[in-house]
Amino acid sequence: NPAVKATPGFSNFNNITSKMPQVAPRLGFNWDSKGDQQLVFRGGTGIFNGRMPFAWLAYPYYNNGSKYGNIDIRPTGVVPLQSNVAQVAATYQPGIKEINLLDNNFKLPQVWRSSFGVELKTKNNWGFTIEGVYTKTMRDVLFKTINLKDSTGKLQGTGDNRIVYLGSGNAQKINSGFTNVFLLTNTKKGYRYQLSATISKKAENFNFTTSYTYGMSKDVSNGVRVSPQANWEFNQTILANAPALAFSNFDLRHRSISYGQYTLKSKKSVTSFTAVFTAQSGTPYTYTYIGDINRDGSPNNDLVYIPRSFSESNLADIKNSSGIVITSAATQWEQLNTYISNDKYLSKRRGSYAERNGARTPWNQQFDIKVVHTIMLDKNENKQTISIALDIFNLSNTISKKWGRQYYVPNILNSSYQLLTVAKANTATAPELNFSNPGTTPWQFDQLLSRTQGLLTLRYSF
Repeated sequence: NPAVKATPGFSNFNNITSKMPQVAPRLGFNWDSKGDQQLVFRGGTGIFNGRMPFAWLAYPYYNNGSKYGNIDIRPTGVVPLQSNVAQVAATYQPGIKEINLLDNNFKLPQVWRSSFGVELKTKNNWGFTIEGVYTKTMRDVLFKTINLKDSTGKLQGTGDNRIVYLGSGNAQKINSGFTNVFLLTNTKKGYRYQLSATISKKAENFNFTTSYTYGMSKDVSNGVRVSPQANWEFNQTILANAPALAFSNFDLRHRSISYGQYTLKSKKSVTSFTAVFTAQSGTPYTYTYIGDINRDGSPNNDLVYIPRSFSESNLADIKNSSGIVITSAATQWEQLNTYISNDKYLSKRRGSYAERNGARTPWNQQFDIKVVHTIMLDKNENKQTISIALDIFNLSNTISKKWGRQYYVPNILNSSYQLLTVAKANTATAPELNFSNPGTTPWQFDQLLSRTQGLLTLRYSF
């Protein structure tokens, strides 16, 4: 696009991926120390390449400002329907297009991963395993918006002193002929690790396994959306173009699984009983504002500041259309202060910002059982059989309606819970905020998966 090439700051991007091959050497070992599989050491280290949605590589060609583009219409009257999109753009948004760019020599994701594990088996069929895995990001994806000028200031008169963009509309833009210019680039920030321990026992008619895993994952961009705009707009942070290393959407923390099976055999039948119990830390979510407090163009990515006092809250009276106060700032502070005090996460973060994915839902727990009765129809037990199986999923919920609930935060806004509303954002003074005192929790529970369900199966094998 000639307009892109003619704009300083954009002209150096060629939308060409790197032609250099990505080398991924790896070294692994598996040492049976006694030669009898009773004590085994295993592990390795190496580089691993990953894929990503190739739509991200296609967007720079789709949104090049020459043939396609998003049209933002905010009419004050009736807008007639038109079949020609180009005519709509020419009428309501002439010459203004979204641009997507690819950083020079952009490369697919790559990590350095190392692992080490020890397996011990005793003569009486006990098994013990300990394993650790550490992964360091070498290259990951990062989305930026680069059509904003570097004209910035800071919020004043509050504990929240985040950087905000000055001006509004075209005055903020490097090139007013573009709505937004999004850049797909790489970052070296990020890591994840997990530590696991497993105990197992095998007997003639019984075996069980129990394991526990602790894991942590941090990144700067989750990449859970399709378009560059959505990936940037819903990536919660303080500085949109320089997001801090924070907990990933896929941060695991605690997870425990226990499995047991008991088998009864007779001459003509086999009956097995299986039970599985799973317990896992709740899913992460983020406290954000409704509105664009830092004026970067996204109303969905600003982390909230958790005030310590009324003077830091920046709350303003909520008024109706006639200017009558519905809820005073003082009343809102009482409600907000109570809300923060009763929230396990927010109460520990007073005087600081919420973290991306720093809060978590309650634990998810589930207990499942399976019973299978198999009848042999002839002497050859593998020739003809009839099996009746009963699966009961989430039996916990039958015992108590509060057990077995599967909690989550809707992903419409990238698992955000919008705690405060930005009523007015001003770069010279503190913003004006409102608190609506929600009567619900940030999370929901899945109405289907949280219920006890059963499956009855009849199988004939021959």
